[in-house]
Amino acid sequence: MRRIRRVSCEDPLQKMWDHFIYFENELVCKNYLRKRYISLGYAENAHRLAFQNTDKMIYYIKQAREYYHTARNSHILVQPLLMYYGMVSLIKALFISHDPCYPRNTKMLSHGITTRKIKSKNYVFHDDEMKVQKEGMLPFLFHILLQYPNPTPDMEITHEKYSVKHLLSLLPELSDAYLRLFGEESQVPVFVSENIDFASPATTFYLPESVLDRYHLTYPSFVSYLNRLQTGTSYFTENNKPFTARNIMRIDWVHKKYVHVDDSPNGFENRLFKQDYKGHFYLSFQRERRLMLPEEVVHFMLMYSLGMLCRYETDLWGDMHFSFSSEDTYIINEFLHASARKFPNCILNLLMDENFIYELL
Repeated sequence: MRRIRRVSCEDPLQKMWDHFIYFENELVCKNYLRKRYISLGYAENAHRLAFQNTDKMIYYIKQAREYYHTARNSHILVQPLLMYYGMVSLIKALFISHDPCYPRNTKMLSHGITTRKIKSKNYVFHDDEMKVQKEGMLPFLFHILLQYPNPTPDMEITHEKYSVKHLLSLLPELSDAYLRLFGEESQVPVFVSENIDFASPATTFYLPESVLDRYHLTYPSFVSYLNRLQTGTSYFTENNKPFTARNIMRIDWVHKKYVHVDDSPNGFENRLFKQDYKGHFYLSFQRERRLMLPEEVVHFMLMYSLGMLCRYETDLWGDMHFSFSSEDTYIINEFLHASARKFPNCILNLLMDENFIYELL
């Protein structure tokens, strides 16, 4: 059972990377992998496999830290490429913890995603598209994420095409930037009440009534729709108690184990609810099931696209930032900042099987 871990500190980014040091001790890492492999059904060879993979995992994590540290102190001309390879190193560490024989073939070492090979003269980043391949890092990452909370087992991404604009709309940290750039809301903040009625424990949260217009649903129908997208044992109920505020609707979230959603490691256990790295909740307006992607996958796809621009379209990438002609520069900067903080945090959560939320003292 996952648990939530709130860490109060003076520097959340540094504290997050400090937690990765846990894996950089040979004995600790070997014991971690041995236990993982036993749980995966490799009990007979767990000790040998853990011994073989310990150094790999340690160096993947060390290398990821150096990539991210270097990117943080580098110019944007090279930043996406450094961050992408930092992502790759973290993902490989995650892969080793799930498959002691990774990589089982050379195809698993490919990116698993492609972008348009030839960029037009009037290239616009948010209009670009990416296609997921059958094999490679991305589909394997998606396969692993299906084993974690809030899965989408009925979902398939192989051979699917995704536009950059759609992917940007899926990240809660970019909701303000998305609204400023495109003039449309992709997500709205969820205002969660801190008060608890212990007579009938439930978390009450508030949303603007305009949400109903976006979904073309009535209040009862919207609550029913949310329940159809649940991935855990919790559920939503209507809150019809007297309420004086106008244009605001209240909904209750009920869980058998957790009194309040802030205590739930998996949040609302719903495909439409996202959580930023500060622990704040957002409701996504995305209704297409194929676009309800795990955030780790979204970060990987966007950073891959930027990394390829940075590496293979250097003149185009430079013009985007130095000619001041690209409208995407603002949201690209926002994404790079958010991803540097969020993606390593997501991988740490998956490795530790806990939800770490770092808060300023």
